[in-house]
Amino acid sequence: RDRWGRDLITPPDGKKPVGTTTVTTIAKTLEDTHNLTNWKLRNALKGVSGRSDLVLQLQTLDLERDKQTIDRIAQTAIELGGGTKAATTGTAIHSILETHDRGIYASGRERPPAELEETIETYAAVLEACNVKIVPEYIETVLVNDEDQYAGTVDRIVQIGGVHYIADLKTGKTLDFGGLGFGAQLAA
Repeated sequence: RDRWGRDLITPPDGKKPVGTTTVTTIAKTLEDTHNLTNWKLRNALKGVSGRSDLVLQLQTLDLERDKQTIDRIAQTAIELGGGTKAATTGTAIHSILETHDRGIYASGRERPPAELEETIETYAAVLEACNVKIVPEYIETVLVNDEDQYAGTVDRIVQIGGVHYIADLKTGKTLDFGGLGFGAQLAA
């Protein structure tokens, strides 16, 4: 990684590695985060409301001098209010579907968590019904655009009717607020 945390990619000509911006970072510039910000604030207020110790600590802090401590309290409050539950669950689902797509559960020796078996079955049924074939060698693959210097990890490259497509797994309740960013990600 470079000093800004970007992935360093060696260009095709073999010259010095170049820092690349991720496709997700670029796509997020298009998103309207107003609703997400308000949702996080609501979760933080809900979380802190049940913790008198956090309220008391906040009352003793200076907003300018104690920014890091206040940020930690805010993150704790968001977690207490349930603001990270969906993301954590989404990460688990993403991981278990990757394991499934790699065929690890095919032998029956290893079993997924019982809470996610129905998710896997539904996922597999939808793929089958739509004639979507996972291309195993392209699960979680990094793709690089050398000309424009950006890169991204695709969830899957799939095949439908002999044509390859990029597939991005989404586990949220709705795509209403991220459609523009998702479209930009897939297009890039």
